[in-house]
Amino acid sequence: MVFLKDKATLKYIGLNNTLVNLKRTDSVWNYQFLVDYFSSPKKSTSNKDSLSIDLKILQIENLTFNQVDQWAGKDMKVAVEKLELYADDINFFDKKIFINTLNFKSPVFSQYNYPGNRPVRINTTDVDTVKTVAPLTNYQWNNAGWRAAVGNIKITNGIFNNERKTERAIYTDRFDAQHLHVFNISGDIKNIRWEHDTVKAAVSLSAKERSKLDIKKFQTNMVLHPRLIEFNDLDLQINNSKLGNYYAMEYKNMSKDMGDFLHKVNLEGRFKNSIIHTDDLAIFAPALKSWKRILYIDGLAKGTIDNLSARNMIIKSGSTFLEGNISLRGLPDINTTFIDFNANSLQTNYTDLATFIPSLKTITRPQLSKLGTIYYKGNFTGFVNDFVAYGSFNTNLGSLTADLNMKVPAGKTPTYSGKISTASFKLGEFFSNKLLGNIAASGTINGSSFKAQNLNANFIGDIKSITVNNYNYQNIK
Repeated sequence: MVFLKDKATLKYIGLNNTLVNLKRTDSVWNYQFLVDYFSSPKKSTSNKDSLSIDLKILQIENLTFNQVDQWAGKDMKVAVEKLELYADDINFFDKKIFINTLNFKSPVFSQYNYPGNRPVRINTTDVDTVKTVAPLTNYQWNNAGWRAAVGNIKITNGIFNNERKTERAIYTDRFDAQHLHVFNISGDIKNIRWEHDTVKAAVSLSAKERSKLDIKKFQTNMVLHPRLIEFNDLDLQINNSKLGNYYAMEYKNMSKDMGDFLHKVNLEGRFKNSIIHTDDLAIFAPALKSWKRILYIDGLAKGTIDNLSARNMIIKSGSTFLEGNISLRGLPDINTTFIDFNANSLQTNYTDLATFIPSLKTITRPQLSKLGTIYYKGNFTGFVNDFVAYGSFNTNLGSLTADLNMKVPAGKTPTYSGKISTASFKLGEFFSNKLLGNIAASGTINGSSFKAQNLNANFIGDIKSITVNNYNYQNIK
């Protein structure tokens, strides 16, 4: 502290081994007596310029701040092993904070939410004691008009926890938004600017999450707003996946909605040259663990995880190519997710289909593998094991136009019904029956099972031609 006549200037602050504990079980904090004392009216001849804060250096070692708020039901811990701040200009009277460098070693931010002791508030317009106060500005943050900028924030080995009390145990086989634990956070945040209620920064970080999510690289130009986090020029590398180049999360209340991430946070992703391994998707949707696929993705996706839509999507995986629009309602459980898919173009084969729909592996007759490369254009609506497919198929065995409902329940007999027509299809080869040849027909089909001993199928329609035992029959009705 420098003394110059009657004015003191504070340039350096150092703290070592500091512990602050705040606690309340009702509406009164344990430090209320200090608030009461310092808020008492006192005569003073000093003015605001008697102490000028021109802080240049702040150094802190082993600081822990604990807040136990049983009244509101929110506990918080903020800690740091070492903090170094080198400032350009800090002036609280002018409401400006300009920092050159800020270094954090082993910082911790933890928050735990649970039902508190405070009674539930009832909103009513009939109580004349309720008063509403108009906000000073339209901003949720920084109504006081502070200006702030930081050249570089360096983080080493940070931890972020956001927990919410749940009746169930913590998930051990998937990402758990109710029990978020991120650790090994390291990297740099540069060119931070705080204007009104918006923070902008260039971010380059890495981290891990308890669900075995390994964020190898997170590089972006970030915009943080009370209701939005936006990542422009995104380069995100997680485990075996790489995503870019735009991603945003929109919410009404950051603290509350992040705790219900799957249902409350609206997502928007613009994918360009992105690579997703299904093992990484399985962290959020365990049903995908058996897929073991690499997906190459371009397109636009919007919505919450449990109500997601994608437009102009191009997905490639193995021998499968997909172009179209799709909506998914019900994730993360793929088996109970309703799918509405409009395929402008779909190319696949039996091997790939059996990966996405494992119950197809139980069908040995007809021989689905003999279809070879399947080209499909049309709509797919329903669930993975109960769907309606309407469109045209081109295969190695011939072409089909179909409007079929297929039910392929796991471990049970498949059933099928609907309309079907073909100009030429190798029926005998499909069913491994040497007596049958090609068929040209149109009509309705209703049946169950594909196994010869259990087959029960009825066809009503016109058979223009069919070859049986090398003889071609025509115009059968």
